[in-house]
Parts: sequence; C-alpha cells; structure tokens
Amino acid sequence: MKRAFTLIELFVCISILAVSSSVMLFRSGSMVRHYFLERNVNRLAKELECCRKISLNLGGEIDFLIEKRGQTLYCRRDTDENPKFNARGNRFQIEGISRLLFEGVDRESLNVAFERTGVILPVGKIVLVSDKKAYQVVLNGSKNQRILAKEVPNLSD
Repeated sequence: MKRAFTLIELFVCISILAVSSSVMLFRSGSMVRHYFLERNVNRLAKELECCRKISLNLGGEIDFLIEKRGQTLYCRRDTDENPKFNARGNRFQIEGISRLLFEGVDRESLNVAFERTGVILPVGKIVLVSDKKAYQVVLNGSKNQRILAKEVPNLSD
C-alpha cells in the first residue's frame, strides 16, 4: 500500500520553511544595506575620478559639492563645459552616513574643485562613517594617482 503525506505534515513543512525563510530575510537586510552603502561610496570615488579626468582632458573647471543632511549625503557635480556632462548622472545621494570627515574634522559640506590644470582643491582624506563601517576617499593632487574608496577602521566610537 502506498503511503502519502497527510495534510498536517504538509502544513508543518510549509510553516518550518516560512519561519526559516523569514529569519534569513531578516538577517539579509543589513547585508543589503551594507552592499548599497559600499556601492554608493565607490560611485562617489568614481564620480570624483571622472571629474578629474574631465578637467584634465577637456580643460574644464568642475565643482563637486558634498552636503550632509541627516543621515544622507547629497552629491552634485557642476561644470562649465559641455552641458551633456551636467545633463545626466550629476546628482546622487548616499544613505546611512552618520559623519562626513575631511582631514579628521566633522563637516556638513565639502566643495571639491577640479581646475583646468588637473589641480584638486582641497587635497586630503574624506572619511564617510556609517553605523558599522567607515570608508576613506583620498583626494591627491597627483595627476597619475586614481581616486579610490577603501574601507578603514570605524571612527564612530
């Protein structure tokens, strides 16, 4: 005689799957937030690198403004060159940033200027601090060094 699953056994299996998947979903929330934060910090570094390349190759002056309002950074790029560089992708925001530091000093905003000669003002280290992670972006005046983001020990203590 062939034995099949009873309705109670099916309900027990489905409830066990539901509970375990909800626990996994709850735990993955912080992982997803960390992924988006890291992706946006890397986008900030790429955007700053793009500004440096545009100023060097096209001889344009670019202002890059980073403003902190609450737990969000608002980033904006302004250039005096071709409008197509300002039309798309010149504004974005980074959620979950509790502190914006430049050379160790808390800032509410930071204006980075890229001159026609490739000079970056100001030169120094930007540190973005979230609840659990900190990221550093180094603004170097050298034309040959890329602007990159890297994770550093958290400074929020």
